[in-house]
Amino acid sequence: MIVEFLDPRSPAAPAQHALAALPRSLGGVTLGLVDNSKANAGFLLDRVGEALAETMNVTLLRFGKRVPSDALTAAQLEEITTRCDLVLTAMGD
Repeated sequence: MIVEFLDPRSPAAPAQHALAALPRSLGGVTLGLVDNSKANAGFLLDRVGEALAETMNVTLLRFGKRVPSDALTAAQLEEITTRCDLVLTAMGD
Protein backbone atom coordinates (compact mmCIF):
# COMPACT_ATOMS: atom_id res chain seq x y z
CA MET A 1 0.00 0.00 0.00
CA ILE A 2 1.37 3.42 -0.98
CA VAL A 3 0.81 6.34 1.38
CA GLU A 4 0.91 9.80 -0.14
CA PHE A 5 1.59 12.78 2.09
CA LEU A 6 0.15 16.13 1.10
CA ASP A 7 1.80 19.39 2.03
CA PRO A 8 -0.89 21.62 3.63
CA ARG A 9 1.16 24.79 3.28
CA SER A 10 0.17 27.30 0.66
CA PRO A 11 2.29 27.47 -2.48
CA ALA A 12 4.90 30.14 -3.02
CA ALA A 13 3.66 33.68 -3.50
CA PRO A 14 2.06 34.21 -6.93
CA ALA A 15 3.90 36.20 -9.55
CA GLN A 16 3.50 39.94 -9.18
CA HIS A 17 2.03 41.90 -12.08
CA ALA A 18 2.23 45.63 -12.59
CA LEU A 19 -1.05 47.48 -12.83
CA ALA A 20 -1.85 49.27 -16.06
CA ALA A 21 -1.58 53.03 -16.00
CA LEU A 22 -4.89 54.80 -15.51
CA PRO A 23 -5.97 57.50 -17.94
CA ARG A 24 -5.95 61.07 -16.64
CA SER A 25 -9.61 61.42 -17.61
CA LEU A 26 -12.45 59.14 -18.60
CA GLY A 27 -13.30 61.40 -21.52
CA GLY A 28 -13.01 59.51 -24.78
CA VAL A 29 -12.03 56.14 -23.31
CA THR A 30 -13.58 52.82 -24.30
CA LEU A 31 -15.06 51.08 -21.27
CA GLY A 32 -15.72 47.36 -21.34
CA LEU A 33 -18.70 46.21 -19.27
CA VAL A 34 -18.48 42.53 -18.27
CA ASP A 35 -21.80 41.03 -17.15
CA ASN A 36 -21.41 37.72 -15.32
CA SER A 37 -25.13 36.94 -15.91
CA LYS A 38 -26.11 36.94 -12.24
CA ALA A 39 -29.36 38.65 -11.32
CA ASN A 40 -29.11 42.45 -11.52
CA ALA A 41 -25.47 42.54 -12.68
CA GLY A 42 -26.51 43.66 -16.16
CA PHE A 43 -28.94 46.21 -14.74
CA LEU A 44 -26.22 47.74 -12.55
CA LEU A 45 -23.67 47.81 -15.37
CA ASP A 46 -26.18 49.36 -17.77
CA ARG A 47 -27.03 52.18 -15.36
CA VAL A 48 -23.40 52.94 -14.51
CA GLY A 49 -22.34 52.66 -18.15
CA GLU A 50 -25.14 54.96 -19.34
CA ALA A 51 -24.25 57.56 -16.72
CA LEU A 52 -20.58 57.49 -17.71
CA ALA A 53 -21.41 57.62 -21.42
CA GLU A 54 -23.62 60.68 -20.90
CA THR A 55 -21.36 62.62 -18.55
CA MET A 56 -17.84 61.58 -19.55
CA ASN A 57 -18.09 60.81 -23.29
CA VAL A 58 -17.22 57.15 -22.68
CA THR A 59 -17.71 54.55 -25.42
CA LEU A 60 -19.22 51.33 -24.07
CA LEU A 61 -18.54 47.76 -25.16
CA ARG A 62 -20.57 45.02 -23.49
CA PHE A 63 -19.37 41.49 -22.82
CA GLY A 64 -21.23 38.69 -21.12
CA LYS A 65 -21.13 35.12 -19.95
CA ARG A 66 -23.98 32.61 -20.03
CA VAL A 67 -22.98 30.94 -16.77
CA PRO A 68 -21.66 33.02 -13.84
CA SER A 69 -19.00 30.47 -12.88
CA ASP A 70 -17.59 30.23 -16.41
CA ALA A 71 -14.52 32.20 -17.36
CA LEU A 72 -14.55 34.61 -20.27
CA THR A 73 -13.52 32.95 -23.51
CA ALA A 74 -10.08 33.50 -24.99
CA ALA A 75 -11.73 35.45 -27.82
CA GLN A 76 -13.54 37.72 -25.34
CA LEU A 77 -10.34 38.36 -23.39
CA GLU A 78 -8.50 39.17 -26.61
CA GLU A 79 -11.21 41.61 -27.67
CA ILE A 80 -11.27 43.26 -24.25
CA THR A 81 -7.50 43.71 -24.15
CA THR A 82 -7.31 45.11 -27.67
CA ARG A 83 -10.41 47.33 -27.70
CA CYS A 84 -10.94 48.54 -24.12
CA ASP A 85 -9.05 51.14 -22.12
CA LEU A 86 -10.80 50.18 -18.88
CA VAL A 87 -13.07 47.33 -17.76
CA LEU A 88 -15.88 47.35 -15.23
CA THR A 89 -17.50 44.17 -13.96
CA ALA A 90 -20.30 43.52 -11.52
CA MET A 91 -21.70 40.54 -9.68
CA GLY A 92 -25.34 40.95 -8.74
CA ASP A 93 -27.65 38.89 -6.60
